[in-house]
Amino acid sequence: MENHGSEFGDHFKEESLKEIKQEIKWSFKKIFWWVLGCILLLGAIFWALDIVLTPAQTAKDVIQKTLDADNVLENYEWYKSQYNDCEAINIKIRQADKSVERFEKNAGPRDNWDYMDKDEHSRLTSIADGLRYQREDLESKYNARSQMLNRNIFKSSDLPYMLKNGEEDREI
Repeated sequence: MENHGSEFGDHFKEESLKEIKQEIKWSFKKIFWWVLGCILLLGAIFWALDIVLTPAQTAKDVIQKTLDADNVLENYEWYKSQYNDCEAINIKIRQADKSVERFEKNAGPRDNWDYMDKDEHSRLTSIADGLRYQREDLESKYNARSQMLNRNIFKSSDLPYMLKNGEEDREI
């Protein structure tokens, strides 16, 4: 009977060990799935927060970049420089137009022009036209920036809102 009791004790120990092993396996599985669920839940929460907060962060970044001291100075100086470039090219255009007028006055009637006269007239008008095209390019850049909300706030109040064909257009 002693032997019998020993078998019973061994059997009981084996059964207990099996139950403990199953309990441990079940606990690890339970912990694994619980941790995985928490990770997925946190991931979903952070993903949703990222979607919700991205526009606000983007707006904050734009405001910070816009109001950065270097950016403020750069934009202010750009407007001043661009306006002065337009003013300078207007003077050059007037001078080129006067050169064309002087030539036409001194060359006499167009019917009497020879090849060199026509060539010189063509050269002078090409210069004037090229300067006008350059002015239009400067004006279009100035006007485009004037319409940008994050740039026109740095324009000096003594500068026009828009430029048009070499003349100031102060209408907003």
